[in-house]
Amino acid sequence: MFTILFMPTMRCNLRCSYCHFKHGQNGFEAYGKFHEISSELNWQNWLQYFNRWRPYFLEFTGGEPLMWKGFKDFIAHIPTRCSWAITSNTLLDVTSIPSKKCKSWTASYHYKAKEKFEKNMEILKARGFPVSVSVVAKFGNIKDCIAEAFYFSSLGYRVNILRELNPNINWEGTEQWRQIAALKAKGFNVVEDDIPPKYDFPKGFVCLAGKNYVCAMPDGKIYRCYSQAMLGEPMGNIENVELLNRASECNCPCLGCAKDFQSPKKKLNKNGEDMKVINRIAGIFKTSLDRFYNRSTKV
Repeated sequence: MFTILFMPTMRCNLRCSYCHFKHGQNGFEAYGKFHEISSELNWQNWLQYFNRWRPYFLEFTGGEPLMWKGFKDFIAHIPTRCSWAITSNTLLDVTSIPSKKCKSWTASYHYKAKEKFEKNMEILKARGFPVSVSVVAKFGNIKDCIAEAFYFSSLGYRVNILRELNPNINWEGTEQWRQIAALKAKGFNVVEDDIPPKYDFPKGFVCLAGKNYVCAMPDGKIYRCYSQAMLGEPMGNIENVELLNRASECNCPCLGCAKDFQSPKKKLNKNGEDMKVINRIAGIFKTSLDRFYNRSTKV
C-alpha cells in the first residue's frame, strides 16, 4: 500500500497559540522557514495523478483539510481499493462525507468551540466513522486537559493526549508531565512521551520515504516526507515526479513523523540496501499506522 501524507490546503479556520504553523497571506511559516503556497490544485487534478499510485492510503492533514473546497468531491471519487484517514479540528461541515473508506478520523479538540465540536462528533459517530479525539495538554492548564480527556472517554471516544510543544517550555521532571504521563497507565494514548522528543536523527539513515511514502503539498509539490516538506526540497511536481526505486539514505533532520521508518545505515547489498534493515523498516511501515489508529482507551 502506497501512503500519501496529503496536505490539500494550509489554510485554517483557527489560530491556536500552540500551533507550530504561523499562517500568512501567501503561505505559512514553520520551523523557522517561510513556505510560499501560490495556488491549490483542484480535486480533479489530484485524483488524476494519485490514481497512478493506487492502491494508496491517504492521510489528510494541513492546515484544515475541510477548508479545501474539493474535499467532499475528492472523497466521493476515491477508487474502491483505496482508503483514507484525517486529522481535523472537525468544526466545519461534516455532513455528506462518505464514511466507507475512512479508516480513522482524528478530531483535534479546541477548548473554545466545545458545543460545535461535540455536535459534529455525534454526526460522525452516528454515520459510522471511526472517530477519536486528540486533546492538547497546555503546560499552564493541565487540570482542564485531564478533565476533557476523561469527559470524551466517558462518551465512548478513543482519546489521544498531545502535550503542548513550545521551545520555551521544558516538561522534563515537572509535576505537569507526571500528571500527563499518569494518564497512559489509565489507558489513554499519550503521544510524544519522550522528553525531550527524540526527533533529530544523525545523517546517513536508510529510509523508505520517497519510495513507499510521500508528502503532497497544496501547490502540487511532492516531498519524500513531512520533514523534507518543512525543511528540505521537493522531489518534483505531482505531474512529473519520479518515485525512488529503493530505500535510500536520508540527510534531512527528522521531525518525528517518519522516525519509525529509519534505521542506521550498515553494510549495503549491491543495490545499496541493507536487507535486514529494509525488512525491519518494511514491517514497521506496514503496522505503525494501524498501531496508532487502533489504540483504544479503556477508562
